[in-house]
Amino acid sequence: MNIKSMLAVTLLVTLPLTALAEKTYTPAQLRQMVGSGKPPKQGPVTSQKVELPFDACVAKVKSSAAAVSENYPVQPIVDTSVLVTVKVWTNDAAMTLSCSKPDGLMLVTTAKYL
Repeated sequence: MNIKSMLAVTLLVTLPLTALAEKTYTPAQLRQMVGSGKPPKQGPVTSQKVELPFDACVAKVKSSAAAVSENYPVQPIVDTSVLVTVKVWTNDAAMTLSCSKPDGLMLVTTAKYL
């Protein structure tokens, strides 16, 4: 999957990408790095919140993760009835997508690679 496709996935979660990456990796490099337990080093994080009902948020997170999982590493972190968190490594950044039922929020945290 190329960066254009990843941008489309990001749009699915209604959040724009901001800055350009300082370092990029191919899907094969990311699969190897994450699979070996040595993911790319990450820089400072930026976070964005979107008000979204929990069920709609979970559907967006899971469909976005499924859309990229054939090419990019995707790791479920938490999957409960009140919190869902998934980490996705893309060409230029690692993203953590979270849904909180009590808050009614989607939180997307992005960290560019160093």
